[in-house]
Amino acid sequence: NQKETGAYYTSKETTNYIVENTIGLKIISELTDMGLVEKKVIEIDSVFSYGKFKKILLEKNQLEYVLKRILGYKNIKSLRILDPTCGSGAFLFATLNFLTDIIKTSLNIISLNEDFVKNRYLKKIYNQFGDNDYEILSHIIKNNIFGVDIEEEAVDFLKINLYLKLISKNKNFDMLEDIDKISKNFYHGN
Repeated sequence: NQKETGAYYTSKETTNYIVENTIGLKIISELTDMGLVEKKVIEIDSVFSYGKFKKILLEKNQLEYVLKRILGYKNIKSLRILDPTCGSGAFLFATLNFLTDIIKTSLNIISLNEDFVKNRYLKKIYNQFGDNDYEILSHIIKNNIFGVDIEEEAVDFLKINLYLKLISKNKNFDMLEDIDKISKNFYHGN
């Protein structure tokens, strides 16, 4: 019974909106601090659309600096998102998808940079996340998202869904990670 358990469904539109307007604004504030985005109100979609993001990075000729700030320890790499009432993970999946898109866009921009082969730092960033969806998802699941819920079944469902999403991106089943390794950040508790 939904009323007894306190379980509520949150729509995808709502979770995406909240994630974009929290995590997205955090990243935009970094770009603003660097002077790469104007301080006035910005539509998140306009900043994170591939063309706009690439233009910001390349036009300002600060690719290495910007990616270090976005993918480095001050942002995505050290970002920790906790959903203390995660249920089956609507907010965590929205976060996973949002961070995956930003990392993939950044890695794509790095790979298109003509100095990529010569620049050790850009190569290090690129190699840090891997060049495939599996490595990116694995990194985010193990390092960025955390969840707790009072309903044990909901947490188990979340773990299974995260694992299925991860293995669906794996092209080499010999390298498949154990579900316990990727689900250590999700707990049943109060």
